[in-house]
Amino acid sequence: MKIAFIINQTHKEKASFTTTLLALKALQRGHSIYYIGLADFVYLDQDQVGAHARAVHHIDDISDTEQLIDTLRSTTKERVFLHELDILWLRYDPVS
Repeated sequence: MKIAFIINQTHKEKASFTTTLLALKALQRGHSIYYIGLADFVYLDQDQVGAHARAVHHIDDISDTEQLIDTLRSTTKERVFLHELDILWLRYDPVS
């Protein structure tokens, strides 16, 4: 499955956050993960919404949340269309 985590800002994520652990566990189960910040959404036309996402599609050498965060930070954002994702998981923290 393609699981997107909607968060405040991708560059502020930390290895100790619950979202990072959830993403790691999803990767370990063979899913692709996408991190999408609130400012990353793109409205393409009346029928399509996309986003610029940081994606990880495999778990090569990612065994803990620190490695996952490092991988995400070094990954270039790619445009995805929301209708192509299986899950949009809202992890927005209003106090941040």
